[in-house]
Amino acid sequence: DLISAGDLVIKTINGSITVNGGSATPTEGISGNGDILLLAEETAEATTADITLNASVISTTGNISFQSSDSITQTATVGDITTSGASKTIDLKADDAINMGDGALTQSNNGNILYEATTGNITLGELSTGAAGTTTGKVAVIATAGSILDLGAVVDTSEVDITAADLILTAGSAIGESTNHLETTVLNLTTKSGS
Repeated sequence: DLISAGDLVIKTINGSITVNGGSATPTEGISGNGDILLLAEETAEATTADITLNASVISTTGNISFQSSDSITQTATVGDITTSGASKTIDLKADDAINMGDGALTQSNNGNILYEATTGNITLGELSTGAAGTTTGKVAVIATAGSILDLGAVVDTSEVDITAADLILTAGSAIGESTNHLETTVLNLTTKSGS
């Protein structure tokens, strides 16, 4: 486990970041009391600069931000991202794709959540800003050139993919599929897609 009493920044200049759990708590990767930033950069396009969560990332009082020059992956059931402080935000930005495995959860306490992928798809597990009907948090999911997708119906155990007060979905291609819809519980919904 990596535990921080304050703000935490992990940055690669030319490579990937993988978060694994500790020997005592294999599902817990990073926990902190302040802001957490993971930044995977590359000096050449041939380099792989992914961020992969094989364990959770949790902040009790701060915001969480990920930025990848390639893709971001939250592994099934253990790759959770949580901010427990009121109104703290979670931002994920990938130059390629964002993929959530089945059971992966991104949870805030009435804070805003942003998922943004430039060239690839965004495949969702579960995003939640709090309790349905009372949360004040907002969610934006932006796949600039790709699609916003739910996991396949066979493997997706989340009854609701997104819970928030306000939801913005923007995709260069499709939002959901005819055979696999996105399930949302929101008060206000705004969408825009290329197909």
